[in-house]
Amino acid sequence: MRVPGAFVLARYSTDNQNSETIEVQVGKCSEWCSANGVPVLGVYADYAVSGMKDTRPQYEAMMSALRSGQADTVVIYDQSRMFRDMTLWFNFRRDLERLGVRVVSVTQPNIGGDLKNPSVFLEESVWAVFNQLHVLQTREKTNAAKRRKATLGEHNGGIPPLGYCVED
Repeated sequence: MRVPGAFVLARYSTDNQNSETIEVQVGKCSEWCSANGVPVLGVYADYAVSGMKDTRPQYEAMMSALRSGQADTVVIYDQSRMFRDMTLWFNFRRDLERLGVRVVSVTQPNIGGDLKNPSVFLEESVWAVFNQLHVLQTREKTNAAKRRKATLGEHNGGIPPLGYCVED
């Protein structure tokens, strides 16, 4: 039997982002839980970890706790905070369905509904496509900027090769 209550999952992508985004996500999720009479049983937060992978320490810990029946709900700020990879999103949804756990997005009310409902499936699919598209576009722009810097002979970050130093 599952323990009634929710795990809150939050995430942001890179160490260039502000860690306060986690506090905003957790705050909004906690507000939703309070307003809906759902106790928060745990908070899992991955700092500076891509939403394009499911090998995130806090995500893995949450899934382990869910497999052992420690909650019946996962509350997220929005779908992109869980995954930006559409395949991983639907794998996650399938895993939760098998476990008898529901997912709730506090900013996207139709996320987490019954995927057998064509409207719910369509909306989640559209959001999943946009989330993955965002990553692909960002990657394309970043790579173009790196190529430009390399063409100009400028340093692209990281540790310079042996014998070189970076000058401002």
